[in-house]
Amino acid sequence: MIIDGRKIAGEYLDLLKSRITEPLSLGAVTIGDNPAVDSFIKVKEIVAKKLGIEFKKLSLSSDEPIEIMSEKIKEFAERVDGLFIELPISPDLPLQDILN
Repeated sequence: MIIDGRKIAGEYLDLLKSRITEPLSLGAVTIGDNPAVDSFIKVKEIVAKKLGIEFKKLSLSSDEPIEIMSEKIKEFAERVDGLFIELPISPDLPLQDILN
C-alpha cells in the first residue's frame, strides 16, 4: 500500500481551514541567527497562509538583554492571537526566563 502524504496533508489542511470562523494571527519569535530555524519558520508561515491565518515574525538578537527581549515578546504577544518561540535558542540564554 502506498500512502500519499501530500494528499492526506491537503485534506487535513482543508478540514482545519473549514473550522476557522474568524480572522486569526500567529506570531513567531526567533532569537539569534540560525538558518535551520529560519527554514522551520518558513514552513510554518506557508501552512498558516494556506489556512488563511496572518503570520507575523519577531526576530530578536541573542545579544539583547533578557529584560528587553521579554518586553518585546510581551508587546508582540498583544498583537497576535497565538504565539510561539522557535527553538532551539542559544544555550547561553535562560530559556525559562524567555518562555515566561
